[in-house]
Amino acid sequence: MSGFLVRRLLASLLTALLASMVVFAIVRTVPGDIVMQMMGQSSDDPRAEAALRAFFGLDQPLYRQYLDWLWRVLQGDLGRSWNKGLDVADAVWSAFLVTLELGLLTLLLATFIGVPWDCWQRCGRALAGSRAADHQPAGTVGTGILGGADAAGGGIIPAGLVAAADLPGAVRIVQR
Repeated sequence: MSGFLVRRLLASLLTALLASMVVFAIVRTVPGDIVMQMMGQSSDDPRAEAALRAFFGLDQPLYRQYLDWLWRVLQGDLGRSWNKGLDVADAVWSAFLVTLELGLLTLLLATFIGVPWDCWQRCGRALAGSRAADHQPAGTVGTGILGGADAAGGGIIPAGLVAAADLPGAVRIVQR
């Protein structure tokens, strides 16, 4: 088992390294760079251009730029935005917080709509005498959540309609 995990971890690291190489190469090989953006298309001052290229490290070979960038990223330094001059880690963090907020809101909304909907669907089938309520695939959020709760708690909808019927004195709703 540990060998499998080590192989998976190494494969993941190799995939991340190759993906970073491809993205880095694509970003660096598109026509025009930050120096051209800053100086404009009709710049005639080669010394200013060379100074900006040295400042941004663009005068180095591509492999050297990549290794420098990778070393800084591994140390947690994502650098500064070339266009806005802001710290990239702060921009990523603020975007992550918005994404997290949207994800949690979506989860809550899906749960508060999906669970009651699924319960309503299953209760309607069970009261109608359909055995389909016992064997419905997990197609909604509510089925997955309540199905796990039923396995752990013994007797909560969706299978709870059947389990509750087995209790002494309970009215049998679904025939087995």
